[in-house]
Amino acid sequence: MDQAPSFSLSKHVDFFIVDDRIVIPHKGNFESVLSYRQAHAEDFTSLQAETEFTQIFTDLAPLTTFVGDNKIHLRRMCSIRQKGHYKDQNFMTKLRQHHAANSLNLDFDANGLIVCTEESCSDIITALLDHRLASAFSTNVYDVPDATKIP
Repeated sequence: MDQAPSFSLSKHVDFFIVDDRIVIPHKGNFESVLSYRQAHAEDFTSLQAETEFTQIFTDLAPLTTFVGDNKIHLRRMCSIRQKGHYKDQNFMTKLRQHHAANSLNLDFDANGLIVCTEESCSDIITALLDHRLASAFSTNVYDVPDATKIP
């Protein structure tokens, strides 16, 4: 008979805490329990009402349709709001200047506003998250999942 300490965990456990860490075995279940999608949808609605955000586009409707109720897109839109790059005029100026060199499918009107189309929504999100980066070593351009700034 095995006398070693052991334990089993029910498949119905959404998360547990060990010391100072939260362990989430099934992220989708955990998010549904906490209603993240609804919170992200509400945050996206607030973002759409934010003048600083809406004023960078000629028409926000294609982006709103693209995001819809997709939990990944909603989460990304929340990150865009948290990062706030759209409020930074220097960032927006550099985006207008360098989008083509970074292989972003973006168009701007004569006033520098982003012309949002169904085809450009994914790249708009990538750009506003600042997730398109160029390697100084290979000069390759990459999409990155997290743009954590190195100190």
